[in-house]
Amino acid sequence: MFFNNFIDHAKVRRAIFFTLILAVSLSALSFTLLASSNAPKPGQVSTTCYYNLGAKTGQTEDLKGRAKPVLIGKPCTDGAGNSGISEVDPEAEAAEEAAKEKLQPVAPK
Repeated sequence: MFFNNFIDHAKVRRAIFFTLILAVSLSALSFTLLASSNAPKPGQVSTTCYYNLGAKTGQTEDLKGRAKPVLIGKPCTDGAGNSGISEVDPEAEAAEEAAKEKLQPVAPK
């Protein structure tokens, strides 16, 4: 009972509330990312690099013909001082989306 005088119960309730909101938001975000169609397949490789270091920071470039394909999510470089993380090739992604659309059931008329 002595410690009840020193605890601001409103602040504690607010902290618990915001912690729960954060936990639910992160759970929803994690589920969305895991269920995303952009998620790479195990062993999927790419020549597309998203640069996060160098003069091309923030840009994406397809290094087809200039670099070996690497596993998606692994480091990549253009050999000119720019490095980043490999991403799903946009062409492969578009082809996969087109294939999915062909498999969509057609609603009866």
